[in-house]
Amino acid sequence: ELLDIPYTQALGLESDDDYLPPPMLDPENAKSKEPIRPGDVIEYSSFLFVAGDKRGHREATVISVDPNREPVLVLDNGEVLPSDSTIRRTKILWGGKLRAHSGVSRPIQNFVLEKAVMEGRSDKISAGFAKEASRV
Repeated sequence: ELLDIPYTQALGLESDDDYLPPPMLDPENAKSKEPIRPGDVIEYSSFLFVAGDKRGHREATVISVDPNREPVLVLDNGEVLPSDSTIRRTKILWGGKLRAHSGVSRPIQNFVLEKAVMEGRSDKISAGFAKEASRV
């Protein structure tokens, strides 16, 4: 007799369509107060390789940040990263010295982004990458 009654957690709802799950805390998709600045060292996976391929694991220094440009980041290894790339800061430039940082991996757009160029570098470098990326 009890097996004839359907089992549900959605008591008091007219149908399953009325059920909204509670919001989940997802640190990867939450907007962070952590900034990305020129001079920071980041880890990321190159989009040229399949997910999980160790050859795609990269570590590079940020040269230029521009949230209004695509690609958002220009790196010292010649690569550029669009805003939907997932990165993790491993070192931060603090007081003129690189210091270890145990950052969290998250999409670039979830970091605080302010337009800046590494000291001693010209913004012409990042402009050149942007021009090249627009041709592709």
